[in-house]
Amino acid sequence: MKTTAFLMFFLVPVICFSQTDRYSYGFSGKIDSSFVEVLSSKVAQLEGVDQVKGRYKVEQSRGELLIFVEQPKTRYDRALFNSAKVKEILLQNNLTPLDFRKL
Repeated sequence: MKTTAFLMFFLVPVICFSQTDRYSYGFSGKIDSSFVEVLSSKVAQLEGVDQVKGRYKVEQSRGELLIFVEQPKTRYDRALFNSAKVKEILLQNNLTPLDFRKL
């Protein structure tokens, strides 16, 4: 009985919490710096995306989206995030996608 309670106390929290992966997607192009918030909100609406933070340097005409993706809780769940959809959003907004990498 004590073993069961011990396992429930320590293993249940580990199973219930999922891991968050972080990605960076760079882009270039001339935009208004306030448009980065609009761009971030579009990417945040994608399936599997938990949060997006955008940065843009006007003088270099370059920016970066930091994308936080919640990974599946079990190995049987499918990962829903698709980086090609982020690239599509960048292209639709006349931006040039640069490097995409996992942080």
